[in-house]
Parts: sequence; C-alpha cells; structure tokens
Amino acid sequence: MASINENFRNGFENAVLVHDCWKSHFNTNALSHQICIAHLLRNLNYLTELYNHKWSKVCKMVFKSLLDLKFRMSDVDYYIPNPIRTTLKPVGLLDKLQVGQNHKELITFQKRLIRYRDYLFTFLIIPKCHRIIMPRKERYAI
Repeated sequence: MASINENFRNGFENAVLVHDCWKSHFNTNALSHQICIAHLLRNLNYLTELYNHKWSKVCKMVFKSLLDLKFRMSDVDYYIPNPIRTTLKPVGLLDKLQVGQNHKELITFQKRLIRYRDYLFTFLIIPKCHRIIMPRKERYAI
C-alpha cells in the first residue's frame, strides 16, 4: 500500500480503477472500482474445466451477456433507465445456485464475487468505464 500511496498520492478520483481483487487496489482512492472481467472469465474457464459445474458455466454466460450489453450501449444509455441493466442483477444468481462442498476452489471464487459484488458491474453504471474492460475484438478470446 505504501508504494501505491507514494506513486499515486491523489489516487484516481476521476477514473474507474480496473484491477483484480488485491486489497491494496480497493484501498486506492478512485471514482469507483471495476474487477477485471478478463481475469474473472479466465478463472471461470479454469473452474469449468476443473469441475464442469453448472454454476461456473452460468456465471460465465452472465458475464459475457453483460459485456455484450456494454458494447451495445451508447453514452446516452447510462443516463436513461434500461430494463436489462436494472433487472439483470446477476449477483443474486451468484449465491443462490448451490455449489457442492467438494468444489473448494469454486466455493472460494463464488465467495470472492459475492464479497466484491459492488465492483463487478461498474462498467454498466459509469460511462467513464467505457471500453476498458476488454477490447471488442478480444472479448471471446478468453
């Protein structure tokens, strides 16, 4: 944390900080935070290969659907109600679908998403988080 404070004394008060889930990143002053979707999709690929569980498949599908929505949104769409954006609050899905106790890594990942739920879909709320999640041409390379 000291290194971050030394190099970025004022934080990023006008920017959305996109990062993985390191605690020091969440302690950095920013307009908001966004967990890197590319990292999450990579983790979901691994978990799907490891367990072949419905939860990881559904979660990956939700993230991809929301990324597609993001790429279709214009700047104006952030300021008008969007039924897909408001009703597709998939975080409830993340903890309602049961994962068996023998899927330890999947349970850990699920708990992490629930813990940081406020930073999963910032890209659908704040226009400044525009196209920094993943370039359009690479969105399905993960």
